[in-house]
Amino acid sequence: LGIPMFGHAFYQAWHVPFSDGWPIGPADPDPWLRLSLVRDWLSGTGWYDHEVLRSNTPHAGISTPWTRPLDVAIALLVTLQLGDAPLTVVLQRAALLLPVLWMLLLVGGLCRAVHQLAAPPMGAIMVVALIGAMPVIWNYFGSGNADHHALLCALWVWALVPLLANHTTARPIIYSGMLLAFMLWISPEALVLIGVLYGFYGLAWLAGHETAKRLVVLSTSVALSSLVALLIERPPAQWTLPIYDSLSIVHPFVLSLAALLSWLLFLLSDRLRTLHHRLIAAVIGISAVLAAIGYVCPKFFLGPMAEVDAFIFSDFLPRITEAQPLFSERPFYVVAMLIQPIAALLVCAHQLRKRSYLYSPYQCWFLL
Repeated sequence: LGIPMFGHAFYQAWHVPFSDGWPIGPADPDPWLRLSLVRDWLSGTGWYDHEVLRSNTPHAGISTPWTRPLDVAIALLVTLQLGDAPLTVVLQRAALLLPVLWMLLLVGGLCRAVHQLAAPPMGAIMVVALIGAMPVIWNYFGSGNADHHALLCALWVWALVPLLANHTTARPIIYSGMLLAFMLWISPEALVLIGVLYGFYGLAWLAGHETAKRLVVLSTSVALSSLVALLIERPPAQWTLPIYDSLSIVHPFVLSLAALLSWLLFLLSDRLRTLHHRLIAAVIGISAVLAAIGYVCPKFFLGPMAEVDAFIFSDFLPRITEAQPLFSERPFYVVAMLIQPIAALLVCAHQLRKRSYLYSPYQCWFLL
């Protein structure tokens, strides 16, 4: 899978700068804006400066929510290129190579997951076939796409791999928490995925399974790692400044409350032996956490767009493909997007109904 992608990327990189009419990269503005920000950074703007220079927005001082981890990866690819080509040309070549690296990272993570599940060797070949048949893959991992979603996709797979094991020590779970916090550093979209994992372990704990320890280790690792990321990403003067569409003190605060709640439920597990008692404790704990968030960071419940400029809603998001509802696309595209997730759900449901499991019940529920 990597060889043809590398070949295609190098072939296109050879033609940079492109002649008129040569299509390159996605039509969405996100990847091109990312390259512009990296160009400004490499040309002299500071680490903490995210303002969009030379923009044609109707409002002055537009700043992006994007953080520096992906910019560092792009800058590294720029540094590795020899020669004296203009910076814009070198950035375009880096953007051509970037999706290939993320694809190799994704395939490696999926094959590692297949190994963790003790699946037949054919599973690794099926992984490659699955990737090749998914339309969304060739959007996020498409040629010249320098946006962060491909990297998030690959990191998400690697974060799940240690959690697939039926029994594991604390260290792999700590690594998963660090990866989840790194994803949050890249984009607050990762909060949804973190919340899904917390919800899974919380529901399993309610059902009487011994998952509280996993949740304690995972939530503590995520909270502490997100705090470290904040100290690197923001200047000291902004460490306590609430920002909702990018990494700020809001996120370590919320994640610390979640970790504190998981610790309390873990320490009280011996006393909370019945479903009724666990449910009462969970409701009280979650209500207290939500009340604390509402008191300190009330705009958190409005989502990451709580404070963005009106221009983002009126002019920018309507041009972003991923911001559009799935069912606004053509029917064939909708079917292509849904058929594989539905097939995966059916496989997991079928495994749960069988008496002899290819995967353990925990792994089936986790994947489901």
